[in-house]
Amino acid sequence: WNILLSCTPHLDTNTPGTFVQTENIVGLADTIENMMIEELPYSVEGHQFLMKFLKLKSAALPPALSESDSTSGEKIVRTRWVPTVSEREGEEYKKYHLDQNLKKARLIDDLKSLVSKRKWEIMKPELRKMWRRELEMLHDAFTDCERLKRDGGNPEAVAFALQEAESLYSRLLLTEKENSDSTENEERADFMSQVYQIMEMMLVGKPMTSSMLKDIHNPVNMSYAWPKSTTATFVELLARMSEVSVSAQFKALSKDVLTKFFISKDLSQHPHIRNRTFALRCECALRYTRLGDMLDKKIARKVLFDFVPPQYYYAQVQPLKDLRKQKSGIFEPSLAAVLVNNLETLTSMKKVSGKWILNEEYSQDSEVYDSALFTWIGKRNSVRLQVIDNVCFDLKTNVVGLMLPMKSLITYKYIVLVDVQTYEIVTEPNLVSDLRNKLVKTKNKSEFASASRDMSLNYKNKKKRKQIGIFDEKNDSSNRKATKSMNSSMKAR
Repeated sequence: WNILLSCTPHLDTNTPGTFVQTENIVGLADTIENMMIEELPYSVEGHQFLMKFLKLKSAALPPALSESDSTSGEKIVRTRWVPTVSEREGEEYKKYHLDQNLKKARLIDDLKSLVSKRKWEIMKPELRKMWRRELEMLHDAFTDCERLKRDGGNPEAVAFALQEAESLYSRLLLTEKENSDSTENEERADFMSQVYQIMEMMLVGKPMTSSMLKDIHNPVNMSYAWPKSTTATFVELLARMSEVSVSAQFKALSKDVLTKFFISKDLSQHPHIRNRTFALRCECALRYTRLGDMLDKKIARKVLFDFVPPQYYYAQVQPLKDLRKQKSGIFEPSLAAVLVNNLETLTSMKKVSGKWILNEEYSQDSEVYDSALFTWIGKRNSVRLQVIDNVCFDLKTNVVGLMLPMKSLITYKYIVLVDVQTYEIVTEPNLVSDLRNKLVKTKNKSEFASASRDMSLNYKNKKKRKQIGIFDEKNDSSNRKATKSMNSSMKAR
């Protein structure tokens, strides 16, 4: 998605034959459909949802070009992503509404055969008011009851399943829906639901399990979801949608999708998500003018730092392990920064770093162990710590750069780097107050590496454990142009 979002804006939709071509190698997929299952959002339907609003479609290469040229037996999927026109968008929405009504009718007919005649007479008028996904939930619940009866299940289990299905029906009746028989409202609800699911996938990079780390082939064979997307990817995705989907239908669907997130405690305070809201605010602040009606202006002023755009801040860190060491292209660290509010939280964080806990969803025999630090972070509130996943790092000088609004960091005292793939602390902590947004002027201003090497020459206290004061603030006047140039070039981790 990072590649597509970066490249597709440069395609000329008026010129036939333009496309972006990608290759997917790290995985087991051998078709575009299987690749979509391996890649976020991990389903063909999810990809179709995103491509619909990004005005893209996928196309296979000609057979002569799509054959694998790998001698090692790697699975390679080559895909062309072609821009689409939106002239028939109105017809697409009409077709969507028709499909939804047909699906609802089929579900209602199926439910008739799953409940008693007396129950059906009571439910029938209410079912027509429900949304499709609610009917699907009811259908699944009553189907489970029938399956238990058919398989000769325990009478108590059958009675309990029926009670649960009827309880679900009662809860759905109590759900307040404005114009509940409106297909447009259901489509908007579906749109928001899918956006929030994609948000969770992109914001919360999952670590490997302990068994995945035992062999370089395990992450691929065990379908590890590589943390290739960041908070910036998600916000750029929404901004790009807003730019290319200009129809009234899309505006109605997407209106206040971010507003609802920020004002809803159920959404913004969800485990792990609440520890990424600070990064989300920073990325939204950088793209606010491109988000259209997705974020209300009054709410935006409160959450986007009074519209003062964030900027890059830098520090030199002290690694706890060799971050340069090559590890077969599989186990190299994927870095994120964690902002911590006090020493007590930082101490607790260090205690669980590098440890593993048994995943309670699996049996003891399976011995699936998860990162203790990842689980620990998910239980902390947003005030205790925040994860910033979109960072720059220079291996030669150990200088880290990240986008922050400095004045709002008064509640956070420390910053430490973790490896997202293992959720293990990999650097000594630095003080947030000592981050600097100054860069020394260099001959080649576009090179982060050369700039950070020059900065390391100004570091006066190399013997001190706390490696934070690497910037010469006397060079303010000469640093401004370099800072501006550097900020434009650092778009990746």
